[in-house]
Amino acid sequence: MRLERITDVIQTCPRDWLDLNSKTQKLLQTAALLVLSTGFLSCAPTSFQANKNNNRSPASTFDSLKSCSFADTNTLRSVLESKLKIAKKDVPLVDDKGKIKTSAECKQGASTECYYLHKFRADLGEASPNEGRLANTECTPTKFRITTEMFINACEMAMSQSEVKAALFPNGVGDFEYLYLTFVGRRPEGNETQVLEELQSQFESEDKKAVAACASVAASLESLTIM
Repeated sequence: MRLERITDVIQTCPRDWLDLNSKTQKLLQTAALLVLSTGFLSCAPTSFQANKNNNRSPASTFDSLKSCSFADTNTLRSVLESKLKIAKKDVPLVDDKGKIKTSAECKQGASTECYYLHKFRADLGEASPNEGRLANTECTPTKFRITTEMFINACEMAMSQSEVKAALFPNGVGDFEYLYLTFVGRRPEGNETQVLEELQSQFESEDKKAVAACASVAASLESLTIM
C-alpha cells in the first residue's frame, strides 16, 4: 500500500483519533502508517470509506483481527520495563506542557495522576474479579489506539535515555535492524525499511526520527499480537 493511500485512510478515521495535541497527533499518525502498510486499518471498519480506486471491503480489512490475541496488560508492562526501561512499567498521560493529567477515575491510593495501563485497564481487557470483569484478549481497534498512543509517549521517554537509544539504534536512527529484533524478533523485510525512512523524513531532529521509528514498530500489530 503506497504511503499516499495510507494517509488517505488515516483521514477517514474518527476525529477522536486525531483530536490530540499537535505533537502526539503527528507521531500517532506516523505510528499507524507502518501497520497500515501491511494491510491493517487503525480505526474502526465502520469509519472506512473506500477510495474509488480501492475495492477492499471494510470487513476484509479486519479479517486478521478475528484470529489474533492481543497482548495483556502484564505483557505490556513487561515490554515497557525490559525493552524501553520505563521503571514504573506504565506511561503517564500528559498535557501540552508535559504535566501528568489527573482524574478521579485514575485514582491509585492518594494519587489521581493518569497512567495508560491503569486508566484504560478495562478497555485493554484486564480482568477484575471485584468488578466481575473477565480477561479479554480480543484484538480491537480501541486496544490498538490506546497502545499506539502509549508507545508514542513511551518511546519519547525512552529516547531521552542515551543507553536505550543506543541499544535500539546502535548504528544510527536510520538503521532499524535492532529495533525490529527487539520488538518483533526478526529483521526488517520487504519495503518496511523504505516505509520507515519515508516516515522519518517528516521530522527534522534525530530524536524525533528515533521516536517515530520506535513507536511504529513497538505499536505494530505484529509486536502486540499473537496471530
